[in-house]
Amino acid sequence: MATSAGFLGASVMASLLNGLLPEEAVQEWGWRIPFLAAAVLTIVVRWIRRKVSDSPVREQMEQEEAVATAPLLELIKGHWPSMLRMLFIMAVNASGYYLVLTYMATYIEVELGLTAFQSSLILSLALVLYLPLIFVGAWLSDTFGRRRLSLINAIGFTLLSYPAFVSLGQSGFLGVSLIQISLVALFSLNDSTFAVYFVEAVPPQVRLSGFAIPFNFGNAIFGGTAPFIATWLISVTDNSYSPAFLIMGLSLLGLVALILQGDSYDPKAAREQAAREEQERLAAP
Repeated sequence: MATSAGFLGASVMASLLNGLLPEEAVQEWGWRIPFLAAAVLTIVVRWIRRKVSDSPVREQMEQEEAVATAPLLELIKGHWPSMLRMLFIMAVNASGYYLVLTYMATYIEVELGLTAFQSSLILSLALVLYLPLIFVGAWLSDTFGRRRLSLINAIGFTLLSYPAFVSLGQSGFLGVSLIQISLVALFSLNDSTFAVYFVEAVPPQVRLSGFAIPFNFGNAIFGGTAPFIATWLISVTDNSYSPAFLIMGLSLLGLVALILQGDSYDPKAAREQAAREEQERLAAP
């Protein structure tokens, strides 16, 4: 949710700049304002990081002297198949972030002909509704399982991306807004669950590396290149709907990896464990 709130803050800032300043001013000096504001936030982030304590799992590992001395080596030797599958699963999440939540603002302005203010406003409205959906997705993942929600998202992106882009090209401000809201709502099923899905796939001793490696490499490979590839596809095919094929391809890649990876989280077992812990808590003097 915090990451998505960052996207919302950036989108709101873009809406304000495009709404209050002439286009020439935004191009010449206005674009620097968000970067100056972000510089101030680094002080807050630094303070938060200094105050964050280790998790109870980490503290228990230290007491039991079970902390891995070379977690990266242990991860590569014992868990590389899961790492490879999670790298490809990141293709779905990266396509959602970098295409649905980021590139779409440029697409709406350049390909659909709406103004920069309208584009950023549409993205801001979608993100406002997106934030509470993160909680809904988290609750659904606790109830039905992590992988199941990610599978629904991957299948949905595979089947609905092209119709969504065709509809975007035939819609005005209201229609584009509704389609964008629908896309981010679908993506929330993945974004609310993938992080915990990743950390549950490996033992606590290698959990940080097990999450960081597929997450960062996946974002770099599939996400960082996605807007460039989407723009390139439009230029070489002369088809404004072609970014949909990129989302579909990345979603299919992630879908195969999700099928192979499985799910280490059992909703029924988790509920039973929570009930036992609650009984023990009530029985304690």
